[in-house]
Amino acid sequence: LEVRHMFNFIRANLYKGFKSKTFVVLMMVSIVCTAIMILLANGVATGTMNQELSNMIFLFSDSSMLALLGAMLASIIIGAEFETKWFHQAIVAGYSRLQIVIGKAITYWVLLICVTLPYAIGVVLVRVMVLDVDFGMQGAGFLNIVNGGNDLSLMRFVTVLAVMLLIYVGQLSLTISFAFVAK
Repeated sequence: LEVRHMFNFIRANLYKGFKSKTFVVLMMVSIVCTAIMILLANGVATGTMNQELSNMIFLFSDSSMLALLGAMLASIIIGAEFETKWFHQAIVAGYSRLQIVIGKAITYWVLLICVTLPYAIGVVLVRVMVLDVDFGMQGAGFLNIVNGGNDLSLMRFVTVLAVMLLIYVGQLSLTISFAFVAK
């Protein structure tokens, strides 16, 4: 009964998260930034754009954008709950504080992976389509996977993608504690 109770709590949080307008906007920003990053990198590599634009590519990269998007995601998942007093309702419904924190963390991780997926899919598309991209020395995160060329085996490529997703989830999990402290 306890596991089912917790599962329902997480499912309700995920439903609320996926239906929020802010999450949809964050997904759109992530998709647009991924597309801009790949188009700029392709333009620099093919010579249709100036080499000095490689600095601008980093602004749209996963390592810079996900820090902003992850913080905004934490604020809508946790910060908004304090404003609406939803936490009080959850406690009255019988959830412990630990269950609430764990439920919110799992919700955050799932939504964060969804926001990160456009970058992972973009890297896969670059590799599958064998696009010529040059991220310059600014490559970090998913950019390094593509910047290294196509010499990775498929299994190693998938492993590196999965590890990068886990690293981003781990790094941005700090925002959960900051959101609870800052309320």
